[in-house]
Amino acid sequence: MSGLIIGGKSVEVPGLTIVNFLDDKRLRRGSEDGRKAKGRWVKQVILHTTKGIPGGQIKTPQHVKAGGLNLDKEYNTAAYWRNDPKSSGAHLVIDADGSIGCLADLSDEVMYHAGQSDINNSSIGIEMFQLSDGGIYEATLISCIGVCNALSEIFGIQRQIHMPYLKKACKRLNTGGKDCVGFFGHRDVSNNRGFGDPGDIIMDMLWSAGYERFNFESGEDLTVWKNRQTTVSVKGDGIPGPNTVEAFKAAGFPYGIWVLGDKVLSPEPPQAPVPEVQPPEAKWGFWSRFFDVMKKFVGKEKI
Repeated sequence: MSGLIIGGKSVEVPGLTIVNFLDDKRLRRGSEDGRKAKGRWVKQVILHTTKGIPGGQIKTPQHVKAGGLNLDKEYNTAAYWRNDPKSSGAHLVIDADGSIGCLADLSDEVMYHAGQSDINNSSIGIEMFQLSDGGIYEATLISCIGVCNALSEIFGIQRQIHMPYLKKACKRLNTGGKDCVGFFGHRDVSNNRGFGDPGDIIMDMLWSAGYERFNFESGEDLTVWKNRQTTVSVKGDGIPGPNTVEAFKAAGFPYGIWVLGDKVLSPEPPQAPVPEVQPPEAKWGFWSRFFDVMKKFVGKEKI
């Protein structure tokens, strides 16, 4: 079984169907779409949709389509990027049936997906296939959650997202994201992208899957992490980097990820209230099926 390419090796992820460029050369990135960058610190995952709907002049609402459909979009998208004169491309492409194409080495190659070099240098890009009417298949969304969980464990990226969306890029991310760790939308990074890149649906699903919500614009994450770092005798700079991850791993937190631990080391500082966002069943009837499928991504001992 094929897997994600990390440091030149294939890493399988239970529950996910992955094909990589070492097994199928049709998936290899174009020479102008990325570059080698061995030894980089991967601290962000940036989520994209292929159409970015709604965005720009297209106001069509983003919506979920039941089930999945094999459209070979990982191959089509890879070919499009190779032939496009622009230097652009993501590490991973998720097809409408949830299958994942790995176009580049996740640890040792930079891909030009975020529109700014600093974010590209420290991130993994995931492109989710979206239909021209704004629809995204539930299989695509579920696979995205699964691969995000895997990347969190493999790279020690804390499961946290920037919410709510403020209808503009987060200034910290838009200016390089040097102190930002987590899972973000392209819309959080660039003002050239609209609401639908990647849209609220996947961000709400990440939150429902246990990812923490922070207002990165106000630095809420830095305040919380400074407090957490003091509990494990790590310099309190508010950035949950490799030293912080190792300290929490030693303290018994699986993979060093906060949300996977017992959260009993110290009381949390009060956080500003965040409006409750409940997924309307009438609009997203797949929600109960999502949680059934999510069970296979929860409680794994190792990847």
